[in-house]
Amino acid sequence: RFSPGPIPPGLMFSNDGVLSGIPGEGYKDYQIRVRITDNNKLVSTRSIPLVIYGSSGINNTEIQSFTQNVYPNPFHDFVKWDIDMPSFEPVNIKIYNSLGQLIITLFGQAVHFPCRQQISWNGKDQSGTLVPSGVYFYRMTTGCHSHEGKLLKN
Repeated sequence: RFSPGPIPPGLMFSNDGVLSGIPGEGYKDYQIRVRITDNNKLVSTRSIPLVIYGSSGINNTEIQSFTQNVYPNPFHDFVKWDIDMPSFEPVNIKIYNSLGQLIITLFGQAVHFPCRQQISWNGKDQSGTLVPSGVYFYRMTTGCHSHEGKLLKN
């Protein structure tokens, strides 16, 4: 299920997630918050920067996307995030246990400047101790984006 947050005047999302319309006049910056719920009721929230340069329609609108791929999940020895962004932004991922306690903070390294970063977690806490099997949660943040998710460690 796809549910967008507030969007600029004159634009609309169709039921299949296509942004269309004629934006208002002038230059404007927006942050569109998108909430995606999968069949298992896992929720993902993303912010998409939207920059409008004029009023002549969606062709003059630049949508800068942010995507991530987390794999493998469930994991045993490690889990990896591939993060694609329109520009280089520092990335950090905080991992929490099922009680909400912070386990570790991971920091991204630019791999293909400026658009791709890769971060991996070896299943160890901040002190280097291997964490037990179970459910973990992560919060990834950048300058403009935030994303939460669930990990299962076998």
